[in-house]
Amino acid sequence: MIIGGEGHGLIGGEATSDSYKTSIGAGYEFFDFGYIVYSAKGLSVYPLLGLWGGGMSLKIVERGTAPSFDDVLDNPKRSAELSTGGFLLNLALGTDYLLKLGGDEKGEGGLVSGICIGYTFAPIKGSWEMDGIEISGGPEIGITGPYIRLMIGGGGSGKE
Repeated sequence: MIIGGEGHGLIGGEATSDSYKTSIGAGYEFFDFGYIVYSAKGLSVYPLLGLWGGGMSLKIVERGTAPSFDDVLDNPKRSAELSTGGFLLNLALGTDYLLKLGGDEKGEGGLVSGICIGYTFAPIKGSWEMDGIEISGGPEIGITGPYIRLMIGGGGSGKE
């Protein structure tokens, strides 16, 4: 069995014009479940199911001279931050290789490298909001699509 979690942050770029500066960012997290279907000589192959959610935000800021505190109180409509989120599913197939660097009668450990190929999709999408108020007419976008992930790190296995 495989039980774990993962989190990702996506930092988008900024765009500026004479009047505005915009930026976008996103993030998502999964609680992962999997099962090793093949294991031999340090190589493991497993399907993986990830459940949780993610979100995206778009910030728009008026450019120009820096306002004073009183200017902001008189006209607070100088920026807006729109956000959306939803429930995400991740389906993947992964393979890892454990390069053994040590072990005893209870298990072994070492350097792990692997590759994971999958698809993330959003069966339940949230609506766009600004300060907790629903905004209509927003685009149907989300943190979805295929991916290939290369992995490297430490790991191990037990002999029970």
